[in-house]
Amino acid sequence: MKKRYSNPLFVLATLVVLFSANFVFAKTDLSISETDVSFSKEEILDGDLVRVYARIFNTGDSDVSGHVVFSDNNKEMADPQPISVRANTYDDVFIDWKAKQGNHDIKASIIGINPSDDNTENNSAIKKGISVD
Repeated sequence: MKKRYSNPLFVLATLVVLFSANFVFAKTDLSISETDVSFSKEEILDGDLVRVYARIFNTGDSDVSGHVVFSDNNKEMADPQPISVRANTYDDVFIDWKAKQGNHDIKASIIGINPSDDNTENNSAIKKGISVD
């Protein structure tokens, strides 16, 4: 006579073994570096309207959404800009900035990431020492 396995723990353990071999956890990682922050003008003068760009990369294997916050010397420059980035691609966002004379550190930070980011160490970048004459 054939023995049947009706123990729920045995059934659960069997299912875990069968499906875990084919199940891969999705990786989520949005990133930005200093070279991914750019400006519409190379030479910026006081009063110029300058477009500030940020390119956000998704190096993970799942689609991700979130926002990018731009700041000038740690002061937020505009409302957070929405991003939606498919796996292994990038999304570009921008704001318009009215430049004022002086030195500026322009920062772009990725926030509100969904699903949550596995690596938050590469979620912001700063262009330091932007001089406006």
